[in-house]
Amino acid sequence: MWSKQILVTLAWAAPVILAAVPTNQSRPKTFELTFTWEKHAPDGYEKEMVLTNGQFPGPVLEMTHGDDIEVTVHNNMPFN
Repeated sequence: MWSKQILVTLAWAAPVILAAVPTNQSRPKTFELTFTWEKHAPDGYEKEMVLTNGQFPGPVLEMTHGDDIEVTVHNNMPFN
């Protein structure tokens, strides 16, 4: 009798327990950056400078220790 009750409990709890187990098959966080050389005035005086995604400073890249990341860079600079 007890063994049948334990089996029923395990059969119900197994999917819940397995759903809580983290997997390493998650998708990586992706970032896409475009570097350009443009006129911009971050301090009020216009000058040519590197912009990242059209802004200075560039965008915040948020990640957590252990995350897999994928960064795609488009270099639209007139020089390397």
